[in-house]
Amino acid sequence: MSDSYFKTLQEMSKRHGWGCILVLPDKFKEFLLKYRPKSILDIGCHRMYLQGFIKKVLGDCEYIGLDVYHYGSKIHIQASGDLIPLRPNSFDCACLIETLEHIPNYTECLRFLHQVIKKAVFIQSVGCWDKCALIDESHFHVLHPHNLAKLMKFLGYKNIYYGIVKGTFWLVGEK
Repeated sequence: MSDSYFKTLQEMSKRHGWGCILVLPDKFKEFLLKYRPKSILDIGCHRMYLQGFIKKVLGDCEYIGLDVYHYGSKIHIQASGDLIPLRPNSFDCACLIETLEHIPNYTECLRFLHQVIKKAVFIQSVGCWDKCALIDESHFHVLHPHNLAKLMKFLGYKNIYYGIVKGTFWLVGEK
């Protein structure tokens, strides 16, 4: 991808304030306790707000935050979610909290993640039935958990399961 692609994403991120909105903390906590990752990659980490939540739930867990923009804070990796610069099997788990719909090539992001994780990925996103998903100009995609699950199965994920709570969906896919 070109530098202009990355700069465009950075500008959109700054303008719209993408960031972590953990609407379903109980579901994310269940995920953490089920898979007990020793390392986790947070794609779309914003100011790395999840780091404290993860530490509270798991104690000692290596946390790496990746985002397209730094938001005035010190993130670990500055990159786009569809251009993940990591080696295969680098992390036990990964999470995308209100992020996947903001990534232009989200299929490539999911493909990269399948290579990077050892155990599973957790996704939380506003559903396609939510008005916000339809009018938010920072969304590249309007996602539906059923269709996302089919895509992830096609990409090689296994034991995919999801649910919907108050207009927001969560989805887990295992490697």
